[in-house]
Amino acid sequence: MSVIRRWQQHARQYGTGGLIRYLGARLVRPLWERAIVNLYVLTEPAPAVAPRLPVRILELTPEQGLRLPFSGDDWADRWRHYGDTCYAAWDGDQCVHYSWVSTNICHLAEVHQSLHMGPGQ
Repeated sequence: MSVIRRWQQHARQYGTGGLIRYLGARLVRPLWERAIVNLYVLTEPAPAVAPRLPVRILELTPEQGLRLPFSGDDWADRWRHYGDTCYAAWDGDQCVHYSWVSTNICHLAEVHQSLHMGPGQ
């Protein structure tokens, strides 16, 4: 099946928006994977860094995280199945950033892939 025909079939099945999300994920995936492997796979503890803005950084519990408007089913899965930890930066009562810390398998919904951590990573 040609690439164009496959895209047409995908657009019929998932709509134009679904095709755009699929193509975006295919384009971003290699960059995303390189960024994760190069920036976030830690082999030793990260040094403490003072934030440039006056934010509070807190570890989120599943109950707190699932109340955020941008959380989804994948968040619950990360806590329940993978044992991941989520940290959030708060400016007043607004969450301005969040980051996940994974120690074994990390499912990345944004790029439709899983990242398998090695021992000690």
